[in-house]
Amino acid sequence: MRVVWAVAACLASITFASPSLAQRIPPSWKVSPAASGDDFPSLAVLLGIDGLVILECTASVSGHPENCRVRSESPEGLGFGDRALEIVRRGTLNPATRNGRAQPSRFRVAIPFETERPRRSQTTPWRGPTPTPAAMAAADSLAQQLLAQMPDPFMPEIEAPEDRRALIESWFRQESPSATETRRIFATLLARNIAEADLQAMSQGRPPVSKTPPDPEQMMKSSLDLFDPEAVAIKVRARYCARLGCEITRPSPAG
Repeated sequence: MRVVWAVAACLASITFASPSLAQRIPPSWKVSPAASGDDFPSLAVLLGIDGLVILECTASVSGHPENCRVRSESPEGLGFGDRALEIVRRGTLNPATRNGRAQPSRFRVAIPFETERPRRSQTTPWRGPTPTPAAMAAADSLAQQLLAQMPDPFMPEIEAPEDRRALIESWFRQESPSATETRRIFATLLARNIAEADLQAMSQGRPPVSKTPPDPEQMMKSSLDLFDPEAVAIKVRARYCARLGCEITRPSPAG
């Protein structure tokens, strides 16, 4: 899921007190803090939830943001506030001056987090050969063995407080395919991409005959008509927002 950042634009909207006289010059960014995709909370990326954080910091005489605190964070519980604090501390400021002398000064800055919503993948019909019954039987046996080693194959990694993580995991389990359907999906995927002789060997615990492993990209393409993880994320996002809220609180002009 591609993350789209709007941090740079908002850093330009940093809120300072207007100078009362020509001698008072407010702080300004010397080096704007740079954000990367790793700064976006992983659960927000997974569910496509935007966020907005308002920070208040001190522009020190040395030009570093100090004593930063979160004035507002919405929605709460996804980690936007902590990530915003990490981002802003990477910047360097031209300190405020009065009569040409540097002095510490408080300022506010809005850090928005924007991501694309999960979308339903386009279903692409399988155009390859239909696996034989023997291939499907071997693939089913192999799928059963593989799934025994990963009881929750469709469960993504969820970073959230313990109580919230347990709730979100339960939603993913409820919206994901059943155990029977999961086994069918895996077996079909294996049968479409692995030669029958290899399936027979692997299902019996023997090494495959072929020396060339399946192409991961081709396996992904061959699964599009079997399972859409984005559809599950859409359903979980709806449940999350209905239960815990995804609204963004905008600061008032008086701020």
